[in-house]
Amino acid sequence: MAHINTCILLLFIALNLSAIESLNQGTPPTVSMAVLVPESPFKKSQLIGYIIRSINQYRRKQLPFKPTGYLQSIKSGSTKEILDAFCNDFFRNNTIAIMYINNQVILQGDPSAGSYVTQLAHAVGIPVISWNPDRTMAIQEDTLVLELAPRIHHECEAMLSLLDHYNWTDFTIITTQADGYSEFTYTLRRLAKKYSKTYSPDVIQHIQFEKKFRIITEHIIQNTTRPAIIKNLEKLQKTDTRIILLYANRHEMLTIIEQAHLLGMTSSKYMWIISHKSLGKQTQTEGSLPAGILGISFEFEMNHMKLLIERATKIWTDALIVLARHTTNLNGPSFHLNMSCDGTRPLRWEEGKHLYRLMKNVVVQRYRQTPVEFKKDGTLKNVEINIVNLQRNRKWKLVGKWDNNGLKMHDIIWPGNSTSPPIGKPDRFFMRVVTLEEIPYVRYQDMESDKCSSNAVPCKVRKEIEQKNGKRQFTNETIPRCCVGLSIDLLRILSERIGFDFELFEVEDHIWGSRQTNGEWNGLVRSILDDKADFIMTSMKITPERSKAVDFTVPFLETGITIIVAIREGAVSPTAFLEPYDYPAWCLILVFSVHATGASIFIFEWLSPFGLHQGKTPIREHKFSLFRSFWLIWAMLFGASVNTDNPRGVSSRFLGNVWALFALVFLASYTANLAAFMITKEEFYDLSGIQDWRLMNPHALKPPFRFATTPNGSTETNLKTNYPSMYRYMSKFNQRDVTEGIYALKKK
Repeated sequence: MAHINTCILLLFIALNLSAIESLNQGTPPTVSMAVLVPESPFKKSQLIGYIIRSINQYRRKQLPFKPTGYLQSIKSGSTKEILDAFCNDFFRNNTIAIMYINNQVILQGDPSAGSYVTQLAHAVGIPVISWNPDRTMAIQEDTLVLELAPRIHHECEAMLSLLDHYNWTDFTIITTQADGYSEFTYTLRRLAKKYSKTYSPDVIQHIQFEKKFRIITEHIIQNTTRPAIIKNLEKLQKTDTRIILLYANRHEMLTIIEQAHLLGMTSSKYMWIISHKSLGKQTQTEGSLPAGILGISFEFEMNHMKLLIERATKIWTDALIVLARHTTNLNGPSFHLNMSCDGTRPLRWEEGKHLYRLMKNVVVQRYRQTPVEFKKDGTLKNVEINIVNLQRNRKWKLVGKWDNNGLKMHDIIWPGNSTSPPIGKPDRFFMRVVTLEEIPYVRYQDMESDKCSSNAVPCKVRKEIEQKNGKRQFTNETIPRCCVGLSIDLLRILSERIGFDFELFEVEDHIWGSRQTNGEWNGLVRSILDDKADFIMTSMKITPERSKAVDFTVPFLETGITIIVAIREGAVSPTAFLEPYDYPAWCLILVFSVHATGASIFIFEWLSPFGLHQGKTPIREHKFSLFRSFWLIWAMLFGASVNTDNPRGVSSRFLGNVWALFALVFLASYTANLAAFMITKEEFYDLSGIQDWRLMNPHALKPPFRFATTPNGSTETNLKTNYPSMYRYMSKFNQRDVTEGIYALKKK
């Protein structure tokens, strides 16, 4: 009996404690979610029904809070109207979450209102579940926005996947100034650049492109009148464009496609891919559009709006359930805004960040549907985008889907009733070729009768206005001329064999191209990097730095550094008469041969019985001596007409005749060579090479030895890298080009 009494007492205490706890908690708090949409009387009742049914699913459950929902319409989308909705409706109804729907297909409204709604909600701390494909503001992790709609960058990824699927590597972007056009252009430019280099997980998580994309041109049509559109399309028609990505609103898109059709730009050679913003209702008939166009589409219909409201309600309520488990007082600030715009209460709900983080962690899963999950920045992890194709009956048909697993395509109606997709490139390419004059590789000539010769091609060069002190000056105006040379011959051969037309023009700054201190390139290399030219055709030298910036072909000619020096006219040297023979030869002739021969003749004459007979012949009968012998030798050597005494002996006379023959040959040879050595000599610096002592140490000469090169070329880069001191010294003497350098040499 005692045990029974004890159990009754404990039960009574438990019931009392439960009652006390219930009194402390009070009634479950009422929390609201507002569905904010543009004013639409025809769809308003359907949306209200969706909201009620979605909320009632949770009202029937035993929850520690009471969820409610209501529809808030925006008529004008003005900032005052949105601000009044926050102050008069959201704060008073304890609206702790907002769902914003911007459906331009079935709900007409101002798309710019979405930006103000999300900014104001972030300022007051209320989380937003958004379905706004046109939202262009930067995504940040603390914006308190969960985006259920695909973003513009998802649309751009789907377009590039489509291009990759059909091997369309070159494309053009056309946009009007419709909302989001700048983000569309920037995203395509960024993704094409990233995908063309290397695969980066930070940029794209699920697709790897193997093609190298190239944006041929970007056209922003600011004036959407028909003449302005035709003018832009005619410019586009002259390029290699065959694949066109179009971003515009529906009315602008219809006008652009209509004019393109009249210009023949919707034939089987072209493919137009239009963005979701241009499509409108996919159930309507597109009578003015040619068949074969592809479009990027999302789910816009009311059934999808119903599904979005269901998902938003589940995300919100599941997050509130988790919040209630960790909240001791449900009537505290976690479930109450307690805000006003009159300044009497706070204007920010600090618990909104916590609720937003809980909502972001919710995963919505339904049978045979892609789960709804969010990234750190509040965007969807899993996105599905439809690819639609305009059929011959002028109705859109779903032909593909793009999601995290890639692109899946079905049968397509191609433009111009073609049975195969466009190749994406013209039958014959058109290339922009940039050049720079350097004889004999490229040389400019004037046109004769507005035509070039058979071995020359037309080219556009900068107009030279004047030439002062050898300094060439150019204007921005180009004039037609003819280009010839080895490089031009190669260009003509390539054009014939590969099959392309080209436009040849001179580089703007007349510079070969080097990397500046700020990391930017100039000259020919800059023309390639800025996409002003497709390739360079001239005597461009290959350097390691240039090879990192642009691609080179295999070299067709190997060359080195050439040093040009000035030639100066000199005077006749005082010793020029000795130059026909070198000094050892003169010594042999004038010192040894003359004296040895003269002494030999005297000795033979002294010993001869017919001569001096060893001094026995009287001087009166034969005057001959050693010095008379030398006089005879000199007289015969120079052919002098002077009196001489001749020897009488046979041996001495024979030796004298031999010497006479030698003197004749010597004089003939000397006279013939003397004329060549008596002319004026040209003087120049005979430099041994790049390491000549005058180049390595120019201050060793007085005045210092001056030398220079042309800036921004391979020679300057080589000297800058390998001979920095030489480069620093010569930089102040550098000349603009070779012509100016030669002029400076001749002048000095």
